[in-house]
Amino acid sequence: MAWEPGQPGRRLGSVSAGVALVLIAALALLSALVPPTAGGAERVGATPNATQTRLQAEAQRDPLAVELEARLADDVRPVLTKYCYDCHGNGQKKGGVKLDGPGDIESIMHMADDWLTVAEVINAGLMPPDDQPQPSAHEVQTIQQWVEEAADYYPADAEPDPGWYTIHRLNRSEYRNTLRDLLGIDPSVHDLAEHLPADDSGYGFDNIADVLSMSPLQLESYLDAAERAVDLALRQGSPDGVRLDKLERTNIGMELDGGGHGIWTNGSVRGERDFAEAGVYELVFTLQGDFADGVGPRVALTVDGETIKELDVTADRGDDPQAVTLEAELSRGKHKIGVRFLNDAIIKGKDRNLYVLSISIAGPIKEDTPVYEEVFFVQPTADDKGNRLPGAPDGSKRLTESQAARQVVERFASRAFRRPADKAEVAALTRLYRDARGAGDDYETAVRLALTATLVSPNFLYRAITNPKANDPEAIYELSDYELASRLSYFLWSSMPDNRLLELAAKKRLRDKRELKAQVRRMLMDPKADALVENFAGQWLLLRKLDGVAMDPQRYPEFDDGLREAMRAEAELFFADVLREDRSVLMFLDSEKTYLNQQLAEHYGVKGVEGEQFRAVTLPKDSPRGGVLTMAATLTVTSEATRTSPVKRGDYVLAQLLGTPPPPPPPDVPPLEQATEQLGEDATLREQLAAHVANPNCAVCHKRLDPIGLALENFTATGAWRDTERGRPIDAAAELPGGVRFDGPVELKQIMLDRRDLFVQNLSRKMLTYATGRGTEPFDRPTIQKIAQSVRDNNDRMQSLIEAVVLSDAFLKARGRETK
Repeated sequence: MAWEPGQPGRRLGSVSAGVALVLIAALALLSALVPPTAGGAERVGATPNATQTRLQAEAQRDPLAVELEARLADDVRPVLTKYCYDCHGNGQKKGGVKLDGPGDIESIMHMADDWLTVAEVINAGLMPPDDQPQPSAHEVQTIQQWVEEAADYYPADAEPDPGWYTIHRLNRSEYRNTLRDLLGIDPSVHDLAEHLPADDSGYGFDNIADVLSMSPLQLESYLDAAERAVDLALRQGSPDGVRLDKLERTNIGMELDGGGHGIWTNGSVRGERDFAEAGVYELVFTLQGDFADGVGPRVALTVDGETIKELDVTADRGDDPQAVTLEAELSRGKHKIGVRFLNDAIIKGKDRNLYVLSISIAGPIKEDTPVYEEVFFVQPTADDKGNRLPGAPDGSKRLTESQAARQVVERFASRAFRRPADKAEVAALTRLYRDARGAGDDYETAVRLALTATLVSPNFLYRAITNPKANDPEAIYELSDYELASRLSYFLWSSMPDNRLLELAAKKRLRDKRELKAQVRRMLMDPKADALVENFAGQWLLLRKLDGVAMDPQRYPEFDDGLREAMRAEAELFFADVLREDRSVLMFLDSEKTYLNQQLAEHYGVKGVEGEQFRAVTLPKDSPRGGVLTMAATLTVTSEATRTSPVKRGDYVLAQLLGTPPPPPPPDVPPLEQATEQLGEDATLREQLAAHVANPNCAVCHKRLDPIGLALENFTATGAWRDTERGRPIDAAAELPGGVRFDGPVELKQIMLDRRDLFVQNLSRKMLTYATGRGTEPFDRPTIQKIAQSVRDNNDRMQSLIEAVVLSDAFLKARGRETK
């Protein structure tokens, strides 16, 4: 069966859908970067030759089609010639299968089923026959990967296909941000997502619907978080006080009955408590003293050794104890609360002493918050029998408890569900209220139960659409205004829609393209768009991996937590600047500007930057830095703990920046150090890599990875500049397939800028993946092409990329997905 437009190809085994969009393997990996040239090596900037002219003409064709044709000729046919053509080529057509036919994309598509069969039987070891030479694992992998991508080929000029919409659980970042905007819970103070299970990732991001599953353990965690969220947001007053046990003293004295302490000379009595949440706490100290010359003990009340208040103890040992109460704002975590004796003395035979009978804590103190007033926006004036409630204002309209509860629950559920709650949903929640009232709970406690249930409802924890033909791949569904509001807000803010978006949705105005573009611009200027920096850039640029980096302290003593955070801050501030100032996305490849503080500037050797504060810095004209590739964050996460890694750095360029990752290495490849032991300790990394790729199975990918990484060898594993390695000058010259030579990071960045279309397409693909929460499929190629072209037509501006994604059919629409 031949391939037809709109029909995705078959897939092999468990290979993920959409692999064709991101896997450009084997021989032509870097042909997208630099075209091969005839007549020997070519320096960057040389005059185009006849081969380049031919390739420029070919560029008018679909680049992926050209790529598949080239890989068939250069990678796949040599393997088939070696093992298969005796029976299926060179005039032989055993079983009706002929594999040496034309290699153009139309013929490849026509033979899609035959190619799939070839890969399946070779992978299963059914062919070649047992008495014939057998292909290596790497050769089998080469065929399988090419066939997978060829079978999934989708022309870039086909009609856009919006793809499907998978029900989408809120990930941890989205959950904590949604609670912040719904209930006013600051995640930096109370991170209610902290104890939720970690989210899985797919296609490079942790917001992919297909991998965001829900287990019974997770559901229990969400229930715990929901109960705490309602309590934090709506609790009034203070809990009962808790007495600190195990008080200790720092000087001579005695322990008293009841756990208190007497202290006979200047020193402290204190106790420690682990505070589960930050807030204002009430501290109560119960004190007595022995007086000398008519003067009692002078004390300082302390938190973590810092004086909060000084006072005189007025209660003698024989009097009723003196209770001193004060308020203190405490952060989450352990704190020591104490009393310090300041004026010990013996006067005329009288010894002044201090007795600390107890230290108690109550809190955190909560008053009615704006969130409380917003949630309980109406209060009942009568019970359900019509009897007026005590304290109800005179002349107020009668509103029974059940009526008030329904109004509160309906309004809260509509905000939590990001769309008007329907009658059945409100009825189910208010039924919980009635059950709680029947069990003896008071009005507010019963309402809170319904609110807690709202926060564990699938309508809160998941984002979904109401596509009436969800199983019909031919039916196109346009997202409703409310569904679009949620998709937009979780894309740009990783959180729920604000009131403005919901108002536009209620008026059915959000689907208007001019309004939609205006909202994108507004939302990007909002501080909540920091989530796009943290979550998109953090995963695209691998900044999150910084947390797990552990460099060898003997080799890299400069790498501490301060430098780690400075690396992250530079990259995030740079991305945020490109985003909010609507700069060219090509600045990610090279830029004259970055953000530095003193520590990072000194690490880079940039003068004139002082203090911890980050600021925009124009790099020196002769600086090799500029763009994300030469940032310390990138260079560090692509290194080993003890050395640089040209392989990882080359892979970063191909996979993260250009979207052309190499295939996985063949099985049983030894580590670099083990494979090159015979070279001795003085061998440079370049020499070790050269020995490593002597294995032809390794060379096919390394000759495309290593040149990129070697061009960055002047940067240490922590991103500092160096001129030597093991006492020898760094050689950062490299040669790409096709004979193009270059030297160092500046010329590497120029090569990438010369192939900017590939970068813009990859960034468009990454942004579409993140925005829709699903991996891109072959049928997304026309959409990605259209987005990338819109970016190029608008001077490569970052916000034009965001707008093009939001205005795409893949964002605004969905089609059904056939279930098996």
